[in-house]
This record gives sequence, C-alpha cells and structure tokens, in this order.
Amino acid sequence: MKYNLLIMLNDPYFKLATLFLNSFIKNSDTSKVNKIIINNIGLSNINKKLLKEKYSNTDSKTNINIEFYETNKKFGFSKMHSAEWLESLTYKTKSLLEIIKKENNLPIIMIDTDMLVLKDFSHFINSDYDIQVCKREFESARNDIQLSMKYIASFLIINKKNEKVVDFLKDWIAEIESMIQQKLKPAYETPSMCKMIEKYRNVLKIDELNEINISCDKKYVENETYIIHMKSVGKEEGEHGNFENRVNNVKNFSKKEILKYLD
Repeated sequence: MKYNLLIMLNDPYFKLATLFLNSFIKNSDTSKVNKIIINNIGLSNINKKLLKEKYSNTDSKTNINIEFYETNKKFGFSKMHSAEWLESLTYKTKSLLEIIKKENNLPIIMIDTDMLVLKDFSHFINSDYDIQVCKREFESARNDIQLSMKYIASFLIINKKNEKVVDFLKDWIAEIESMIQQKLKPAYETPSMCKMIEKYRNVLKIDELNEINISCDKKYVENETYIIHMKSVGKEEGEHGNFENRVNNVKNFSKKEILKYLD
C-alpha cells in the first residue's frame, strides 16, 4: 500500500519546504508515495505553480502527485508563539481530521516542513497500529500543567480511520483550543497531543517510534537518523534569520550537505 504525506506550508517557509521536498524526493523510494498533500495556510499562486511544475509535472523526473488542501487562510511570517502563529498551528490537526475522511488519503504521515530526509523511512509505517507517534529521546516537563511530555508532534502516522481515531483527533483539537482559551504558555500542539495519547492509550493501538530515527532534534546520529528535525530555538530574525538559525542548529551534519538540497 502506498502512503501519503501531509505538510503545512506558507510563503515564509517555502525555502525550508524546498529543503524538505528535495531531500525527500532524492532519498526516498517515491514509488511508495501516493501523494503529498500541502495544507495551504498562505501560499502565493506563484509558489503553488512552482511546486506543481517542479514536483508534479509529468515531464519531470519526480512526477509526485501534489494536492493542495485549502484552508483559505493567509498566514505570513509571525513571531514565535504570537496569536497568528498559534492560530496557524491549529490548522494542522483540524485539516488532518478532514483529510483522513477520504480512504485514499490513508495511511498518512503528518510531518513538519523543517525536516531533512536522509534515508527512506517508509518501513516504519505499520498498518497493524491505528496511529504511530514520535517518542522523545528525553522527556520534557510542562510544570504549569503537571505534564511530562513523552512525545513530539513533528511526526505522526495515521493508519486507520475508525471512530476512536476520529475521537482522538477531535479531542486533540478541543484540548488545543482549551489551552489557548486558558491563555496557558505556548506551545499547545505537542502537550495536548501527549495528553490525548495518555487518554487513548488503552483504546487505540499506538506505536511509539524513536525520535532519534524520524525526528532527530538538531544532532545527527550516524546509521540511526533517517530524518533531521531542524527545530527552532525561538529566535526571531525574520524569514532569513529563521532559516539560517534552523540550519545552523543542526549538529554533527555539515551545513554544506544541508544546503545542497536547495538546488
């Protein structure tokens, strides 16, 4: 069975998405890919056209099916944890809930665009599980809500669309909105997901994937890392500064090797 990818994208993150898409195309077995769904939260028509021409053109070597899920939102580059930034993040899970209603969209991997793909990771998909989540190498504490975050929402696989999976996503969305309404400190997406994993642990079949394999935070580990997560450290220096900071934060992997995927 072929799988699908879901990424969220607007114009300010187009350069990061180029790294992701080029590395994914070069280092993955694209014959196993059904389509890439782009959750559009602010792409210009020019950039949408560029994506189609580069990756979905029948004359190109890649010819990956690119499909846009339109949110009709236009988010620009926002300061980390700003109201606009937080609103944009809610559209990841909201869109995912709608997208899985089509059986042709399963299995689907929701993955952040600040990723660099080094090796084909399709063998991690296991349809025996309802969902597969990324388990942190080290837990992260959220003392304000008395939560130890064991997982991170940068990489999530939905294999099945059953009532409990739908309930999981609905409750996740509701928990994000509750955290926003309570004006708790950001971020919301990952802690709310962690809460839902604990809530549904005995209801859903949940597989735990290792962060070091599929969302390695900053530090590349030879022979173990399939995907590097070029995670932000919260420094706000505009689009260019944001890109440079993310690339420079990666350890044990040369900047030159990362930037070659911009071609």
